[in-house]
Amino acid sequence: MALTSAFAAPLPQLSLPGRPPPRWRTPRRVGRPPCGPVGPAARPWRRRTPAPPPTGARPPTCAAAGSAGDSGGGVPLDLPALAAAVAATAAAERQRRHEAAAAAAAAAAASAAAAAAARPARRGPPAANTYTRYPPTVFRTLARWERHRQPVRYARHVLSMARSGVVRRTRTPLAFLTAVAAAVLAYNELLVPAVARRAAAAAAAAAAAAAPGAGAGAATAAWALPVASLPLSPFTLTAGALGLCLVFRTNASYGRWYEACRQLGALGRMAVNVGRQAGAWLATAPACRDRIDGLLVAFLRSVAADLCRYDVEETHAYVTAPLVPADAARIRAHGPTRSALILYVLSEAIVRSGLTEKRAVTMDTVVGEMLSTAGSCGRIGSIPIPLSYSRHTSRFLAVWLTALPLALYPQVGGAMLVVAPVIGFFLLGLDDIGVRIEEGWNQLPVDYILGSAETIIGAFREADGPPGRGGTRLRRPTRRRFQR
Repeated sequence: MALTSAFAAPLPQLSLPGRPPPRWRTPRRVGRPPCGPVGPAARPWRRRTPAPPPTGARPPTCAAAGSAGDSGGGVPLDLPALAAAVAATAAAERQRRHEAAAAAAAAAAASAAAAAAARPARRGPPAANTYTRYPPTVFRTLARWERHRQPVRYARHVLSMARSGVVRRTRTPLAFLTAVAAAVLAYNELLVPAVARRAAAAAAAAAAAAAPGAGAGAATAAWALPVASLPLSPFTLTAGALGLCLVFRTNASYGRWYEACRQLGALGRMAVNVGRQAGAWLATAPACRDRIDGLLVAFLRSVAADLCRYDVEETHAYVTAPLVPADAARIRAHGPTRSALILYVLSEAIVRSGLTEKRAVTMDTVVGEMLSTAGSCGRIGSIPIPLSYSRHTSRFLAVWLTALPLALYPQVGGAMLVVAPVIGFFLLGLDDIGVRIEEGWNQLPVDYILGSAETIIGAFREADGPPGRGGTRLRRPTRRRFQR
């Protein structure tokens, strides 16, 4: 407001002693003035050399400037007051923007807090494989294996096909394949006969109008539509190549899955080995043993969080919970760096535990192997099978299945509405299984394997605790019940 009033006030001419008043020159304007055109012309700011005002009069700026004080003269311009008004207005604008930004941030924080309060609270640590909809199955009892080997498994698996995860994941391409088969059937069974009948009627009418009937057959042939079909020999020749692509893809994915399972089991065994050595060699130093056990458990939880794509901010407190306060304050990194940092602190704890050099080297060697195994696990979860192979297999399968109804129509007729989706289900299912097990962690019970290692470390502590008290037990991660 101060700046507006300062500009709205009349501007007197500047005069120097001994010199005539300067000629006023209207500055060249780029846009429309805020108060509309002034003067006899509609747009005086576009004139390059406007006429100067009479001596002693102020320049024509706005109609609001024609108030008192227009008498002109030698009144000097108050530049300090004008500069102060400009500075005050700029400060007020900055303050207004700062307050608006603070209000927007507060509103966003309140909205996030309300959304977090609306979500159901989690019990314990995050469940494993929460980013997948179809979790892996763990056979923990012999009865599960016996049921898995029963001869009636064929009937059970066929009857449960509607609830199969493969059906759910492949229903979109299967629906497209069914639509293509229906379109081919409608074209061959409805459109082609209708056009043929109309062509025959037109030919008969033309033959009746014109006495010679030699042109009837030619007209019928000209109006007939071709039947949409393909020979079966191209599909017979390429079926072997397609099967090899799918088999090689599935075998490569299974090799990655087996490698992930092996690396994860080795990681748990090495952590248990270090906990066993710490319990046997540091029985007289319980503080050092507690620190090493806590670092081992934190490392297992950190690896599980990295492999299962947990939220790093949400799981950081859970990962650092077994640590002593001094070590928890040092673990500030997230992701794979956090696991490596935990092993770094573990090596430091082993060196400062007072063990002999031979025992310290033995434990630190196992810790180095744990770091190498964790890196291998991260490589399996980050680097896929070459994309060119996967894309070529998908394109081959998509084109082959799309053209399949054209070859099935001469063989089975309208039954291709059932035959084509069934064949597509089995082939698409093979490709889907290969894609699912490619990552490995998507189909492995990571929390169960690493949680078992954490349970064994806690069992070592219970064995060394006072009788009847069970020692200090580390909390094992719980598992969410998934809906089948």
